[in-house]
Amino acid sequence: MTSTVGHPELVTAIAAEIMAGGPIPFARFMELALYHPTHGYYMRMGSDDSARRLGWDGDFYTSSDVHAVFGRLMARQLRQIDALLGHPTPLTLIEMGPGKGDLARDILQSCETDPDLISRLRYLLIERSPAMRAAQQRTLDRWTPIPKSVSWAESLDSLPSESLRGVLLSNELLDAFPVHRVRIVEGTARELAVDYQEGRFVERALPLTNQALRSYLDRLSDMDITPAEGQTADNNLLSLTWMREVARVLARGIVLTIDYGHTAQDLFGPERRHGTLLGYRQQRLSEDPYQDVGLQDLTAHVDFTAVAMAGDEAGLAV
Repeated sequence: MTSTVGHPELVTAIAAEIMAGGPIPFARFMELALYHPTHGYYMRMGSDDSARRLGWDGDFYTSSDVHAVFGRLMARQLRQIDALLGHPTPLTLIEMGPGKGDLARDILQSCETDPDLISRLRYLLIERSPAMRAAQQRTLDRWTPIPKSVSWAESLDSLPSESLRGVLLSNELLDAFPVHRVRIVEGTARELAVDYQEGRFVERALPLTNQALRSYLDRLSDMDITPAEGQTADNNLLSLTWMREVARVLARGIVLTIDYGHTAQDLFGPERRHGTLLGYRQQRLSEDPYQDVGLQDLTAHVDFTAVAMAGDEAGLAV
């Protein structure tokens, strides 16, 4: 895979980093493609606003784009959790990766039928992209004038430990985390890196030096999961970091994460020889991450076994 068609300034920025320091892990390439502060797929402002890429007329859509019933079902679940927690004041709902704010809008509208619930509800949206945050504020402008009703933060890092009593919700968040790609070459796991030569991005299979990635693969081996010769496996280390950070913030409540994913046995099985990494542009799939760099979404399916184990180790009950 060698095509380098994409956002010109972004391609130049990625190429410059590679030329300055050598090949970069694929996870770093994916981080820059999606989240480069100025030119990343999710981060651009102005006439090329990233928010325009979501929805029926964009590159992909999620459940909240299909119908408000998804948000209504989430609101019903919220009421059940509220009862289990004893109707706390306030009841906080944190949504991470809220897209354009459609799910938040549908949840809030549904909760308005319960005056007691809506009066206690505090909705916090975690969003790192200025473009997406602006879109969310437009969608939720009906509630933003209400004191403490809706607010924003850039990351969970800004929240105190054990500060959340309520729900942490994400919908199609983890699949957009950058992944480390590993390929089995002559019986040895090697990490895929991205080089830049003669005006093209090219893959390099390099010796494995990332200790966290090695530990991830060792854990798979302990479960008798060994990728086959020539197989590529997508490893989402950030999802484990995220799960530990969620556990730090949660004092009492429930974590709901909805995504494309599998158990480890299924995700790393021989039928997924090429991994699960895909690009989305104009509602079409691509298997080439080096095409339309910064102009297509990149996503990989989630290892829910690893996420659940990380939560369990951090003190959560799965």
